[in-house]
Amino acid sequence: MVYALRFLKFMTLGLFASGVIGCLWARCDDDCRRFAYALAGPGFAGTWLVGFGLAYATRQSLLSTWILGAMVSSFVALQVVLYAAGKPARRSFGLQASGIILFMASIVFMVWRPS
Repeated sequence: MVYALRFLKFMTLGLFASGVIGCLWARCDDDCRRFAYALAGPGFAGTWLVGFGLAYATRQSLLSTWILGAMVSSFVALQVVLYAAGKPARRSFGLQASGIILFMASIVFMVWRPS
């Protein structure tokens, strides 16, 4: 069961990643919105749902440092993507960098599990 959840988490994280990267580097505004709303949003929701399932299956506390860090950084990364998709003039290099850095931080928190 845990292996299936980990595989599903990997797949939803890939969906979230493609939405984040696609939205922040889209060439036209419609593509940015499409990446944000069709990929990043469902990928984010799936990542969180499967993450809660993994925490339950492995009996991890949701108040662990790595879980809270992953939750906060992935939530803020989604907000950056939605902010960029809201208005075309908002997509700047700083916004792109912050979105990618926050997304990468969430991946680091998901992989790093102190004992």
